[in-house]
Amino acid sequence: LPADHVVYRPWFMFAVGLATTALTLSVSVSISILVPLAARGYVRRENVWPYVCGANVTTLVDTLLAGALVGHPDAARMVALLMASVALVCLLPVLVLPDAFGRAIDDLASRATASARAVLVFVVLLVVIPLALIAAF
Repeated sequence: LPADHVVYRPWFMFAVGLATTALTLSVSVSISILVPLAARGYVRRENVWPYVCGANVTTLVDTLLAGALVGHPDAARMVALLMASVALVCLLPVLVLPDAFGRAIDDLASRATASARAVLVFVVLLVVIPLALIAAF
């Protein structure tokens, strides 16, 4: 494949998200890199979600290192298990269903930003769902 076609493959953007977050140890930095790249047209909208999935998997690298330094064997194991779980959940849409998942994300984004009321509902859900999950456990 020519280089310009490889950039548009979900697995490639997933790997770039993995590498960027692993190198910077900051998901904020790696996601912030997308803004100028998208503004200049280097990254298309449909290529953002695999990058974010990759960044999400490696956002726990610094936590894994801290867990290893704590000295308790379960600390690093728990973080490694969490990273493996997140990786499995992220790899399914990246490798098996990239087009369908990309369309679903695009549809959700369109619905969530269709009106001021939709944005408000989306933001409220961003707060309420984690609070409900915390309360449940």
